[in-house]
Amino acid sequence: MISFLLINFIWLSFMGVTLIVIGILFVNKQYYKLNLYFKMLMIFWE
Repeated sequence: MISFLLINFIWLSFMGVTLIVIGILFVNKQYYKLNLYFKMLMIFWE
């Protein structure tokens, strides 16, 4: 029973870390697109 809880806890923390990493990567990708968009706008206005 204790080992099952331990495995469950490790699995949950692993899933949490994975979701956080995916979230950070997604936000960085979106930020990069936004940055690119603003650069294009600046080029367009100049």
